[in-house]
Amino acid sequence: MSTAMATEAEPRPATTSTTLGAFSGIVVHLALRLAGFNRVARALGKLTEQTKRQASHREVLKTMRAVEAGAAWLPFRVACLERTFATALLLVIRRKGVGWCVGFRTPPFTMHAWLTDDQGQAIGEPESTAAYQPLIVLIATIRSIGETP
Repeated sequence: MSTAMATEAEPRPATTSTTLGAFSGIVVHLALRLAGFNRVARALGKLTEQTKRQASHREVLKTMRAVEAGAAWLPFRVACLERTFATALLLVIRRKGVGWCVGFRTPPFTMHAWLTDDQGQAIGEPESTAAYQPLIVLIATIRSIGETP
């Protein structure tokens, strides 16, 4: 798995953001172990149906930094899968949409998870992410104010 992280020069997240990042990392870690990947992906897909607007690149990067800062305090590994699920979770809870992908590349066989904007462009990832072939793609469905599901 790739270890690329959002690294643009910005201040460290506030303590509250770091705490939320750590909490979301714990929730995703437990959910993946207890419920499994398929159920977590389905739940994220359902949550993305409730978003009101697309998250900006800046919002995604800021949230990703908070998850990364929080992950540094956790006693388990937070790799790209957990990091992107946790970031997407924090965004969709605030009703901000983001795309989520998991894919592979060869050779050698490697898997990676990343977040995208509404045009499918990877956010906070190196250009080499374009070499990955998406296997699973969740796209946020943005709803207008007052629109019912």
